[in-house]
Amino acid sequence: MTQRGIEQVEKLRDVIQCPHCQYSLRGLAGEKVTCPECGQKINVALLISINWEGAWYKAPFYNMLAVPVAWVCLATIVLAICAFDYSYYRFDLRSMPFFPFLGFFVIWVVLIFAIAKQFGGTEGIVLSVLMHGILFGYLIGLLGSVPVLIRLFSDVINYQVGVQTLINILILIFFIALLYSTRRAERFVGGRCVRRYLRVNSST
Repeated sequence: MTQRGIEQVEKLRDVIQCPHCQYSLRGLAGEKVTCPECGQKINVALLISINWEGAWYKAPFYNMLAVPVAWVCLATIVLAICAFDYSYYRFDLRSMPFFPFLGFFVIWVVLIFAIAKQFGGTEGIVLSVLMHGILFGYLIGLLGSVPVLIRLFSDVINYQVGVQTLINILILIFFIALLYSTRRAERFVGGRCVRRYLRVNSST
């Protein structure tokens, strides 16, 4: 867990008020509490997630969930180097080594189950797998939208607006929607990390 993330959670928890009566909930431990003033059930984890500032990777447990993703990136780079044919400057997937691939996969599985143990069950596995989708969502969204934006800009300054321009606009909307969905998924994972931290912190 990142110390900065813990500090931010504690800071937000200290200033949270009951949405119904504005009573301060400072000092009440747990992900869900009952307001001492009006008796309402309050989802503290949700309130903290709504008021979260800054990047979600600073949330407690978030970097831990990202470890298998980092491992996949490292394994991809290593395997790509092994599969690259320097004679013809191309990738030859037939030369992809099987045993290193198997070794990387086994280590990935071990990391996933280690996270499940630390995070407290299958939720850790689901969130960690979702983190893979978040990474690829950002990569595809950014790498896909930049060339389309350049093409649209070129069409506008060269007065070549036509059917292809409309198609590019639709493609750009798709990539923007993908980035937005990825951001929502990242927010979801961060919120679950906050929830997990509050649950663990209330039981210690």
